[in-house]
Amino acid sequence: MGLGRVQTRGQVTIPVEVREALGIRPGDVLLFEVQGPDEGRFRVIRTSRSLDAFFDKYQVDGPVPANLWDAVAEDVSRDVMERGLLGTAEREAAAARGH
Repeated sequence: MGLGRVQTRGQVTIPVEVREALGIRPGDVLLFEVQGPDEGRFRVIRTSRSLDAFFDKYQVDGPVPANLWDAVAEDVSRDVMERGLLGTAEREAAAARGH
């Protein structure tokens, strides 16, 4: 276990020992879930080299509209649930929240 600090822009530094223990590397996606008022957890969603290549090929040079980010976040959440990356309890909780 280790401590991280939230920066002013919402960025969190994951302690080295946590990154090493979980095998987190640059480009991995973290799925955050709220568990209670002061409690949450995250899961690591690994990216593949082909996904990295896709993003390299289709880089955006300007800012992305907020509504597009919202649509992408919904698609990723739906994709994660459909692919079974979440356990049954997590899928049921997400469905109850309308995700």
